Amino acid sequence: VAGVGPLFRRGRRELERQSVVLDCVIRDFKADHPDFYDKGEVPRERMPLGHLLGGVQTQLGLDGKPVCGDGGVAVSDASFAQWFRDVPGVNKRVDFKMEFVESGDGTYVYDHPAFFPIDGQGWGDSWRNGRNYLFTLELHSTFVYYGGERFTFRGDDDVWVFINKTLAVDIGGIHDSIEESVNLDDLQLIPGETASLDLFFAERHPEHSNFRVETTIIMEPDTTVAPTVGPTPTLAPTLAPTSEPTPAPKSPPTPAPAPMLTPVPTLPPTLAPTPAPTPPPTLAPTPAPTSAPTPPATLAPTPA
Repeated sequence: VAGVGPLFRRGRRELERQSVVLDCVIRDFKADHPDFYDKGEVPRERMPLGHLLGGVQTQLGLDGKPVCGDGGVAVSDASFAQWFRDVPGVNKRVDFKMEFVESGDGTYVYDHPAFFPIDGQGWGDSWRNGRNYLFTLELHSTFVYYGGERFTFRGDDDVWVFINKTLAVDIGGIHDSIEESVNLDDLQLIPGETASLDLFFAERHPEHSNFRVETTIIMEPDTTVAPTVGPTPTLAPTLAPTSEPTPAPKSPPTPAPAPMLTPVPTLPPTLAPTPAPTPPPTLAPTPAPTSAPTPPATLAPTPA
């Protein structure tokens, strides 16, 4: 790539690959949404046509989603808040993989002049040409900034690209295909450090749908966005639990507690039995002393 520094060229040699595959989230809408339009309907009845700047604020919201600006791209803040979030009955989410192919001249390209990635999915194909229009797409990635990178988008309708959560490409509105580029050297990034890239796209009016990205950025999946890239669903009312609650996870493993026993009535302390007194040893009966028979008394002779 001409005009780039040695750090960029060295980084490309280390990381360059034939293609980069990134996960995207697409949400399919119906024409009854106030910001999306049926075939033949004139959008200017609700909002102006053409390229609208300022459709989103210059910083992403705390949840990583664009915040509606005052550029007139949506009927209201509330309707715009549904573009990139799951809302049952309003949109249907379809997960999609986008492959950026190395072009051979130092850039990665995703180019679809007829961009209909969810034909036959979501709410289904509602147009006579068998296409599924009216959808949004969001993509989140990270990259190492080496210096000299560029990012170019061409398409319709709305697209907003945020670098490090700050708006860098602003092509809002319902319009024909428009191209816009950003030179990352103008964004005061620090060479060698990791930066984020978040892209938000909307196809809101038939009949055309164009999507082309060409960039020298070597994008990687942004794993830190998992809770955010993933939608912020609208939840059904919480019902009372019908089963035992799941115990909270324990951080460090702790010894399993002893199983709880059914309590038994407390008894008074049992005293050791008092030993019976030891009887004195039984002696053999002492025989009565044997005495000689007492001789009868000798009477003196009676004198004659």
